[in-house]
Amino acid sequence: MTMEESNILAFKVQRDRLFVLCSSFRKSWEDELVKRDIVLYIAVSLDGYIARENGAVDWLGGESGDSDLDSGFNEFYSSIDTVVMGRTTYEQVVNELSPGAWVYEGKKCYVATSRNHVADNRVEYISEDIVGFIKKIKSQPGKDIWLVGGGRLLDQFFKQNLLDRYVITIIPTILGAGIPLFLDENPEIQLKLIETKVIDGMVELTYIRREYHTLPLDFKEC
Repeated sequence: MTMEESNILAFKVQRDRLFVLCSSFRKSWEDELVKRDIVLYIAVSLDGYIARENGAVDWLGGESGDSDLDSGFNEFYSSIDTVVMGRTTYEQVVNELSPGAWVYEGKKCYVATSRNHVADNRVEYISEDIVGFIKKIKSQPGKDIWLVGGGRLLDQFFKQNLLDRYVITIIPTILGAGIPLFLDENPEIQLKLIETKVIDGMVELTYIRREYHTLPLDFKEC
């Protein structure tokens, strides 16, 4: 084999290796980009509570008290097709907050529970590991997944750093006591602020994990 032929062969080998590498790299990023997000969309008091000690959320609202303000909820709601909540939160929704109408109509709803339950055509009860279950759901096609609450359910996802996006609205109210958003002994999670909105004294902050969806500059060159 001549030197020229050897160089051509070496070039082809390197080219093929680079093609396989780039194809694999591109596929992994494309897979990442089409994944569904697990989203925390929630309101907290200025001192960090998501509800009063008895679970009441009558304090939610802006400075004016106008409940008809466009807070952007409808836009968010159209971006999800799945809601997840704990049993206590579910019972509060159907018994106190909206006893006359099911507010998550058209969405797939999962309720995490360790208690016995009767069949319910509005929701699917999950008695297995809820974190593992939602991980499986996330890998399936669909829109984003909304973690509604309550605190113990959210804590499981905080502890494993499984939230892709945090949309937290700070209500201009200091409760003094209540159910906290974050419990003790959480891991350190570094976030990136991507959007801020101010609506009637309420401040909506949207964060993602800092490493989330970081696309290399040379990705398109592959």
